[in-house]
Amino acid sequence: MHPASIKILCDSVKGIRSVSSVTIKVVAPLTRSMQLWRGVGVDSFAGVEFINAELRGGSQSATLISSAHLLAMVQRAHADSHGGAAGNLYVFVGVEAYAEAFAECAFALRRWFGPASVFALDMRRENSSASPVDSEWSTSRSLASRATLLTFDSRFDAGAVGAAAVKVLPDPRRGEVPLAVRQRARARMNVSDNDFALAVVSDEVSSTGIARQAALIRALMQAPSSRLLIAGVGHEPAAWLADLSATFPGRVRIMGACANGTCDFDAADVLLMPAGALGASRSLPCATDARDVDEMSAEPGHQMIVLEDDMGTHEVDDFIQAVGLLPPRASREVEILRSEFLRTLQAKMSVRFGRSLYYAVRQLI
Repeated sequence: MHPASIKILCDSVKGIRSVSSVTIKVVAPLTRSMQLWRGVGVDSFAGVEFINAELRGGSQSATLISSAHLLAMVQRAHADSHGGAAGNLYVFVGVEAYAEAFAECAFALRRWFGPASVFALDMRRENSSASPVDSEWSTSRSLASRATLLTFDSRFDAGAVGAAAVKVLPDPRRGEVPLAVRQRARARMNVSDNDFALAVVSDEVSSTGIARQAALIRALMQAPSSRLLIAGVGHEPAAWLADLSATFPGRVRIMGACANGTCDFDAADVLLMPAGALGASRSLPCATDARDVDEMSAEPGHQMIVLEDDMGTHEVDDFIQAVGLLPPRASREVEILRSEFLRTLQAKMSVRFGRSLYYAVRQLI
C-alpha cells in the first residue's frame, strides 16, 4: 500500500456511507502499512471491518505483490466474506501496482468468486502525454476473471478491453496541490495569500453554458480581492471571456503553458471547467493531471475546488441569485456568501468519488 491508497479508501468509505449502510470490509497487509495509517481519523472508517492479510516472506518495506501473495490475501477475504456469493463485491485497489500477479490469478479468481462481482481499480491519473490506461489492459488476461476495470482516465476506448466492462470514476485527488507548489504558482500569477483566485478554462461553449459561466464569474468577482486567471485553446481566451474580463481591469491574469512540472492552475482556489461534450479532464493541462500517484500524499496540500458543469448546479444558481440581491459594493457580504458556497462545494467533492464508486459497482451486479 502507499499513501494514495489510504486516501482512496477514506474517500470511498465516506462517499459510500453518505448513501448506503452496506457492509464494507478492507483486506490489506495492515502491519506493514501501519505507518501510513497514522493521522487517519477513526471516524473515517466507522463501521468498517478490517481484515489483516500479511504477506509472508520478504521485508516489511517490500511493495511487490506476487501471485502467491495475492492468492493468499484473496483466500483470507474469501473465508471472511462467505465465499463468492451473489451480491458480494470485491474491489482490487491500485491494481496497476500488481497487474502481473492479478493476470496470473485471473482464472483462479474467476473460480473462487463465482457469481460475485470483481472490480479492478487502476489508480493512475489521466495523463495526456501517455496512452490511455485501458490500452495496457487490452492484451492482459486480468480481465478474463470477469473483472470490471475502474479507471480515472476518461479517454478509454470502449472496445480496447474486449468484452470487459469499463467504468470511469472521478479522481478524488483532482485539485490537490502541494502547498509549496501552490505558493510558487501564486507568486508567478501575482496573487497574494489573501486573494481569491478563480481559474477558468476558456472554451467556446453553448450560449446557455456561456451565460451561466459568465454569471458565476461576475458573482465571484464582486469582491475586490478576487482575481480571474484565464487559460484557453492556445492560451488565448475565448471571445466571450475576453469581453467579460475587460470589466475587471487590473484583476485578470493570463496563464501560461504548463511545462517542466509547473502549472499556473495551481494558484487557483476554484477551477471552473467549461461545459461541453469533451468533458473536464480533457481540458485540463497535462501538468495538472500527470503528477505522480504518491506526490499529493507526500506533503500537506491545498484542496482546489474543481467545478465541472455537472457538479453543484443548484448551489451555483443559489449563489448567483444571492449575490444578485446584495446592494452595490457589498464586498464583505459577497465574501461571506462565497465562503459558504465553497464549503458546500467542498463537501460535495469529498463524497463524489465514493458515491460514484458505489453506484458504478451496484449497476454492474
